Parts: sequence; C-alpha cells; structure tokens
Amino acid sequence: MANTQQKIVYPHRTPLLDAQNCDVCDSTGNHFLRVRDRSYVGLWICSSLSCKEQAHSWLTKSTISLDVLSKEFGGWVYVQRSNGRKESGWAICGDAYQDEANGPFWVTVKDKHHRSKCVTLERLRSWN
Repeated sequence: MANTQQKIVYPHRTPLLDAQNCDVCDSTGNHFLRVRDRSYVGLWICSSLSCKEQAHSWLTKSTISLDVLSKEFGGWVYVQRSNGRKESGWAICGDAYQDEANGPFWVTVKDKHHRSKCVTLERLRSWN
C-alpha cells in the first residue's frame, strides 16, 4: 500500500465476470464502492479498513455529489438532443465523476420517459 496518499485511483467501470483486485492494495477485492446511481462505476476494495478509508478519500476527490449539483442546477435541466433541439425537464441522476486525471466530470441525466444521456458537466453547464 505504498504511496497511496500521493496517487489517486479514479472510479472505473467494473467488468461483471472477472475476479477483482482491491484498487488500494491489490489483494482480492470483495466490495465495490459505487459512484451514486452508477451501478458499474466505482472502486474495488478488500476488507481492510485503511483501504476502505483510502478509497472513500479518492471517491470524494473525484466526484461531485448530487446535492451540490442540485444546488447549482435546481430540480431540472435543459439538454440538447442529438437533433439539435434544446429540451427542458431532464433531471440529474447521481453524482458526477471524473475517470482520469485532469479529465472531465461525467454526469447522467434522464427525462420522464427514462431516456438517459451521459454528458460532461461542462457541456451540461453550457446548455443551462
């Protein structure tokens, strides 16, 4: 577990079938810490309390909570559809997360028909 204070492991998509290693210490991972409302994006940890604390620290550094996003945007947002039309009534569903160093924050939005888009936070801000 050397140098875990200096590095950061970003949330990543997990394969469903392969055995996983702890993202902190590389031993067998047995628990997946998800980014809120992203079923398959997060960090694997073992049963060590120090690994759990480190992974939570990394998630805190690489996510923006839904509560913070709701304060910025309110209850709904505008989304630009692929046909170029701007549409209201979409909702942010979950935390925004960064999946690489200096990368964009990604956020998922859904409409009342359960259609969803995963867009960068920067793009979402430009639409609203």
